[in-house]
Amino acid sequence: MTNNWFIRLFMSPTQHDLIQICQKLSEQGLQPSVGLLRSKANFPVSMPQVINVIRAWNNDPKALLAQIKSAPPQQDKSNQPETDLAARVGQLEQQVAALTQQLALLTATK
Repeated sequence: MTNNWFIRLFMSPTQHDLIQICQKLSEQGLQPSVGLLRSKANFPVSMPQVINVIRAWNNDPKALLAQIKSAPPQQDKSNQPETDLAARVGQLEQQVAALTQQLALLTATK
């Protein structure tokens, strides 16, 4: 078993795209690197994401390619309807209210 278990279990659309970029670079005879991946990506990508993909690519590129061919990337949650966003905002407002009450109790006891 390879060490890229995290990528296999939780492949995001970003990781899927980064692996495809690695494949294109490899086909061009280039070794994927942080700088190359970040410059070729037409979307914002964090350093840890790039580093994890490069490590997995260097470990076993064939397994990664098989993985992206066998399983499409997880759907991006930004495509969900706005009603889900409103529900999430409501949950966050409730959490903020609860935390505010806890903070008030903590500061009142001092």
